[in-house]
Amino acid sequence: MNQEIEKLIDLILVDGQISEKEKNVLFRKAKELGVDEDELEVILDGRLFSINKENQKTSVKFGDIKKCPACNAIVSSFSSVCDSCGYEFRNTVANKAVFDISNKLDEIVAECELKSYKHMIGRGYGDEETARRDDIASKQKYVIKNFPVPNTRDDLMELLNYIQPKIEFGMRADKNVFDWRSKYKEIINRAKSSFHSDQNMLTELNSLQAELNNRNAFGYIVCLYSTSSASFKWTLAMLGMMAGCLTIYFILKIFNIK
Repeated sequence: MNQEIEKLIDLILVDGQISEKEKNVLFRKAKELGVDEDELEVILDGRLFSINKENQKTSVKFGDIKKCPACNAIVSSFSSVCDSCGYEFRNTVANKAVFDISNKLDEIVAECELKSYKHMIGRGYGDEETARRDDIASKQKYVIKNFPVPNTRDDLMELLNYIQPKIEFGMRADKNVFDWRSKYKEIINRAKSSFHSDQNMLTELNSLQAELNNRNAFGYIVCLYSTSSASFKWTLAMLGMMAGCLTIYFILKIFNIK
């Protein structure tokens, strides 16, 4: 079986089930890679049966199975820390906001995987995948900006912990790093307003806010460019070429060079 398909199956079956959208994405990718669909169906059915059987055993011994919002690994509902990534679970209620936004973002990825972007090639895009990534980022931007800030202390802190890795600057920064940073700041401000009488909470929040504001100009510029859409980069490159040509033209005119 193709390794790319194997990885995609692992991601899809992490929660022990497969939706119709996920199945369509899987079979579309299999067709692109030349994987036999009948063989894929047999393997998929076998994996689902094995996972469901194992989950039934685990559920009897350890309680309900849940998914880590940070890395999507399957964990027991009684676990306080994810074995795969170290994510800390404070309580199941406090995780609701994280699960909600995580699921909304995943739904956008699944939806865009089913779309064709051939019409975008040549409009600042060299291939479909680049256009798809920009479309995903654009749709996720809307979710991030409009996601409601929770009211409970644990919910606020869980959401801050979830967002924190996504606000880091760098060449490999999240495509929506600036929107994540705005949401992060909004959550901090809401928390400071709601828990103004809790000195320990305020100290922790002020520390997070100081880290957020502590940024270097170079990292900001690099991140601004690296997270821009491919069409914007193409437009910028065209403008740069035009500016270069004009500069050369004026130099030739000034020095009367023919």
